[in-house]
Amino acid sequence: MIEFFVAAFLMGSLIVGPLGWRRWQDRRRARELLIRADIQHTVDRALGGESFVTVEVEARAPWRRGRVVLAVPAFYEWLVERAWRPVIERVPPGYELVVRSSRFEQPPMGARHDAVKTAA
Repeated sequence: MIEFFVAAFLMGSLIVGPLGWRRWQDRRRARELLIRADIQHTVDRALGGESFVTVEVEARAPWRRGRVVLAVPAFYEWLVERAWRPVIERVPPGYELVVRSSRFEQPPMGARHDAVKTAA
């Protein structure tokens, strides 16, 4: 009789476990999309329309904080500066705000020119 209950429990957990995990993942994803839409709307209102600022959200989990990422192309950091105050007010508690730019360091012009001369 005990074997039947143990087998039934194991079979039930094989079915209910993945369904529970999927539901938890779906709820996290829905929360990410809701926060992203709110922050994107805030950025668009602060800048007077759509811009080059993109918003990415990673939902909070029990083992880590949530993250809101504002990304801009190089030399458009001023957009984030204009939208900073309204965005920071809308970031939920337990989330961190990260600003990412695609700016990269170029080698000095003389160093690049010397490398071309030696290659030739």
